[in-house]
Amino acid sequence: MVSDRDVFSLPSCHVCCLRAFGLTGQVLRWLTSFLNGRTQQIAYVGLVSVTHSVFFGVPQGSVLCPHLFNLYTADIHLLVAAHGLVLHQYTDDCQIYLATPANETSSAVDRLTRCLNDVNA
Repeated sequence: MVSDRDVFSLPSCHVCCLRAFGLTGQVLRWLTSFLNGRTQQIAYVGLVSVTHSVFFGVPQGSVLCPHLFNLYTADIHLLVAAHGLVLHQYTDDCQIYLATPANETSSAVDRLTRCLNDVNA
């Protein structure tokens, strides 16, 4: 399963994706600033950790997160279909799967592996 935490794993990846959908100018700058330069820290039982920079992912719980994920994965169905597999998307999750007879599991695993390698490329 590919999650919204995985798809924005390269710092400039989201910018390319947003530009591909025609987002430019102030909107692109706003979304880029939303995704870049973030920090996080942990608070537990009255103790607070040091602040760390966050270089990957999108803010969890953000109303924009599912929309950004959907923009990024909008054309994944073409890649999955090219491998003869099925894609199911719901909210911010993707599932790639296939049905196969038990005696063809080896070739099914190979097809799925090739598809996942292409998705990660």
